[in-house]
Amino acid sequence: MKRTKVIGVLMALVMAMTVASPMVLHQEKTVQATTKKSGKIKLNYKKKTIRVGQKVTLKLKHAKAKKVKWKSSNKKIATVKKGVVKGKRKGRVTITAKYRGKKYKAKIRIIKGKYIISKDDCWVDVSDTSIKQAQKMVDEMDQAKNIIVSPTSLNVVLGMVVNGADTKVQKEIETYLGKTKEEYNQEILKFMNRTGKETALNVHNSFWYKNLYQVQPDLENVLKNSYLSENQGIQMIQDDVKTINQWVSDKTDKMIPTILDGITADTVAIFINAILFKGEWTVPFEANNTYANTFTQFDGTKKKIPMMHGEESIYYENKKAIGFEKTYGKNKEYSFIAMLPKKEGAFTVKSLNPESFLQSRTDRYRVNVEMPKFTYDWSDEGVLNDYLKANGLPTMFDATVNPLGKIFVNCPENVYVSDVIQKCKIIVDEEGTKAAAVTAVIAKATAMLHPSVKRKTVKLNRPFAYMIVDNQSGEILFMGKMIQPK
Repeated sequence: MKRTKVIGVLMALVMAMTVASPMVLHQEKTVQATTKKSGKIKLNYKKKTIRVGQKVTLKLKHAKAKKVKWKSSNKKIATVKKGVVKGKRKGRVTITAKYRGKKYKAKIRIIKGKYIISKDDCWVDVSDTSIKQAQKMVDEMDQAKNIIVSPTSLNVVLGMVVNGADTKVQKEIETYLGKTKEEYNQEILKFMNRTGKETALNVHNSFWYKNLYQVQPDLENVLKNSYLSENQGIQMIQDDVKTINQWVSDKTDKMIPTILDGITADTVAIFINAILFKGEWTVPFEANNTYANTFTQFDGTKKKIPMMHGEESIYYENKKAIGFEKTYGKNKEYSFIAMLPKKEGAFTVKSLNPESFLQSRTDRYRVNVEMPKFTYDWSDEGVLNDYLKANGLPTMFDATVNPLGKIFVNCPENVYVSDVIQKCKIIVDEEGTKAAAVTAVIAKATAMLHPSVKRKTVKLNRPFAYMIVDNQSGEILFMGKMIQPK
């Protein structure tokens, strides 16, 4: 009886397994397939940089979003909700995603600024000061023609000048640069050490001074050690123009052959910065994708010009403009950023709101790009002096107050800035961009003038008479009247 029961139980089990086995096998296959399909669970970012106020979405791939628990290591720096991280203030945090007992971490860096290139742990932060300086230079020196300026070249040469300036001029330049003299001197050394023949960017500085005078040792040392400047005492005569222009030509790869037309007898010092950029596109334009297309000018005139075509991954758009970013170098050290106004016709950079434009940077799109090949040069034609005076730097041009009195030990006259000159050139083609800028500050000396002395003004703005006198003999060589200027 017992044996019969045992056999019956065994037979029942065999039957049950026979019926159930197809379903069990099917379930096992389903589980295996799901596991294989789901893949490795990981975060979409291991590290990321965002601006204060910006958001970035973290996702735990192959995990059920509803079951992921998120946590920020410091909520004062960045918060996280359902994977959306928001930068609160400058700093670093670790965002943790917890799922099925395991933790997945991402390092988030929050910075201030308007524009970021994020590649591994390399970040660029363009400050409000930099944007405003560049925008103002272009807009205020716009001569209704092609323009290219170099705020960096101007800033570097002003940084050199500030070390020979009196207290008032020093404060004005520091305000313009957004840094103290000491801070800028330290920063410029780091900048200079990042440039050179092996990089896309070459920067050179020089200080030329009248060798009748002795340069202040502190000035000479800071120019040499922080700005890596070539300091040279010269006679400051017309023959020296060729020497200085040759230096400029050599440092800009002959893109800018001259910076000076001549030297006057009262010139005592010249500060010069030269920048040469030779950047090859990270991904060049294909030459066979360059063909003639229409370019419409402000006045509606249409021209056929060579246009390059390609595809990029960084896009910008705000209410006023759209654009793209194209990088230079294997490591993307530099970028070309285009801003195209949404409305046709004349515009200023300020009207495009560059701050919000740069904040809109995204890699969510593929961008079809069409841009012209172009080459042109630009010089300030005297407007840079007016630009600087209107933007907080009037005193260094004032000969009555000896604004650059700290340049020399033994100069008996007032030293002031007579001219600030900038020349630039750019070439853009399928291979990349070549651009150069030279900025020179010309310092002159004049006899001591005292602001307290009463003055008269004579404006020859109506017909007048004149004479030319030989002061040795007292003879009047010429006399005349100017009635109608031509």
